Amino acid sequence: MDGEGSFSISILSKSPVLLSELDNILTQKWKSNKCILEYIVKLFTKKEGINIGSVVPHSVYDVWEYRINELNNCKEIIPYFDKYHLKSKKKIKLL
Repeated sequence: MDGEGSFSISILSKSPVLLSELDNILTQKWKSNKCILEYIVKLFTKKEGINIGSVVPHSVYDVWEYRINELNNCKEIIPYFDKYHLKSKKKIKLL
């Protein structure tokens, strides 16, 4: 998963409690790459058969996203990157 992707944190001000949300988004262009994202969903599926994230269409035509919501779900993928290190300059950012 060493390509265009991002982690984002949003602060949601919903009364009466202030909430935060953490997302991981990996984006791929062209429908032919959608299967790669679907494979990643399977890669991070929990033993109980629960998917961590989903593949959804982007607002831009023919672009797809693998989205992981919530902090606990994002934590589930970290051991993968501990075992299989990134190979580009993004490796430094992950550390």
